[in-house]
Amino acid sequence: MGASHTDWVPPKRVGEYRLLRVLGRGSMGQVWLAHDTVLDRLVAVKFISGLSTDDADRRRFLTEARAAARVQHPNVIAIYRVGEIGPRPYLISEYVRGDSLDRIARPVAWPRLLDIAVGLARGLAAAHRRGVLHRDLKPANAILSETGEVKLVDFGLAKLVHHGPPDDATSAPGTIGEPSRSHRARTAPTVPPAVTTAPAGDAGAADTVKHIAAAPREPSPGDGIAPPELTSTGAVMGTPAYMPPETWRGEPSTPRSDIYALGALLYELAAGAPPHGDDSQQAVRSSALETNAPPLATAVPGIEPDRAAAPAAPPDRLRLHGGRAIAVAAALGALGLAVLADRGQRGVHPPAPATARGACPDDMVAIPAGTFDMGSPDGMGDADEHPRHAVTLSAYCIDRTEVTVAAYAVCATAGVCTPPPLTVNWPSYSTDEVTRFSRWCNRSDRPDHPINCIDWKQAAAYCAWRQQRLPSEAEWEYAARGSDGRRYPWGDQPPTAQRLNACGTECVAMAAREAIPWKALHDGDDGWPTTAPVGRFPDGASPFGVLDMAGNVWEWTADWYEPYPAAAETDPQGAPAGSSRVSRGGGWNNGADSARAADRDWFDPEVREAGLGFRCARAR
Repeated sequence: MGASHTDWVPPKRVGEYRLLRVLGRGSMGQVWLAHDTVLDRLVAVKFISGLSTDDADRRRFLTEARAAARVQHPNVIAIYRVGEIGPRPYLISEYVRGDSLDRIARPVAWPRLLDIAVGLARGLAAAHRRGVLHRDLKPANAILSETGEVKLVDFGLAKLVHHGPPDDATSAPGTIGEPSRSHRARTAPTVPPAVTTAPAGDAGAADTVKHIAAAPREPSPGDGIAPPELTSTGAVMGTPAYMPPETWRGEPSTPRSDIYALGALLYELAAGAPPHGDDSQQAVRSSALETNAPPLATAVPGIEPDRAAAPAAPPDRLRLHGGRAIAVAAALGALGLAVLADRGQRGVHPPAPATARGACPDDMVAIPAGTFDMGSPDGMGDADEHPRHAVTLSAYCIDRTEVTVAAYAVCATAGVCTPPPLTVNWPSYSTDEVTRFSRWCNRSDRPDHPINCIDWKQAAAYCAWRQQRLPSEAEWEYAARGSDGRRYPWGDQPPTAQRLNACGTECVAMAAREAIPWKALHDGDDGWPTTAPVGRFPDGASPFGVLDMAGNVWEWTADWYEPYPAAAETDPQGAPAGSSRVSRGGGWNNGADSARAADRDWFDPEVREAGLGFRCARAR
């Protein structure tokens, strides 16, 4: 690899990412804070050291990193890009402010522990559904953000990286983020999980260690995920306090291995120490192979695990290791998580309707029954906005804002909605354009932005999960403009940076860096080069109080595209079939005409765009 990772200095820029400062160094390399100059956000850039110079090893690492990048979930750190600078691989990932779990005070109070446990189990289940194992789950590899969200890091990476002692004593907090506010002292410095999956200190039991593997067992048909290949040296990775017995025996990792480690992690947060202690490696190994861990009621006098939501006994496939991990399974059970982790939240049900008919949930707006003129008057608008005709609608509810990334993620976690592909899909796009424009697909680091880059079927499936539906085209237009014939949701005044998120000076500047000749919708700066968090433009509200009905993202409707009829209609549902679905409202990258409430567009239902999202509706 040439110079050591402490001597090696990365370039000032990696593509569109400008490096700002070092966050930490350790046995796996360096982590830098960087600025994404295209999306105007902070990211973490992790330069990997410790790989052999063998091309096959680097290819395996990049393959595994790309697999981890496919895990898109609010409880998993998002990986935006993987690549190489010469022989040195790098990862560009989400930047999170907060503390790693090894730095929070022990024991953790049960209500907080339950929140952490649910988040970890959901993230782990999402990875397993993608066929990705963690292999080194421990408190240092999970971050508790400032907003209270827990995220797993370093999926699948430990197996391929040599964990030797650090080259220097430089350390950083145990997060991909700002300096830690730890309440727990540590005897050895650590590095961010984006740099290493082990504390960079002595070679004690807390460190990730390397073991020579015995002959791998054949995969069990019930595993669901095939065991990973061993490294070229026959080594497997793990951190002693959280390693299951089969790993100590040199067997390959499976999903059950991750579940064991999750149980051990939760046990430590509850009891203050791992289930088999954190003394010497040999002592931990002997305890894990030969004894049961103390029950939580013994390890934590006064604890009342029966007050947690304990499920029935887990199925046989979760009785992890022939009785060797009874205490760990019990910890999972007491927290109500054993089945959760294995089933990947498939048992989660959609939100039940919160209100009776005639009322609307708090996150929806009640639209009264009424009649309005749909379309544009003669001499205004495009041809497909004519003829203008009277439409009468029954009362209904419509989402106050567009559906967010975080809201959609709940449905995806439940296994009902398909995960967002995070790529655009447009028939005329070249491969380079797909790569370029897919960077604008909103990921888990933008939870309050509208979900985009999903197709019509995904939008419809989400609304159905909520026991709702996409609005009809007529419902959408009436909610946007009411019955007074206004041009925009807010009235007839022209768009401004205070009324909507559209392409202002900030968007034009971003496009110029990409050599895209976009023109500004107005001469202001709305603060967001691409999408904005939903609900940030109250001055642009419709007469009913519905937000973001101009700009931010186009919105799928339920209707197939067809010409308008001349006759008046009541509760129109659109054509019974067609080739394109109607979208409304304009997006952050469109011109002034698209912000008009009567403007129509249409897309193939399989199209995915960074400027296209949706909201839901239901009858009252």
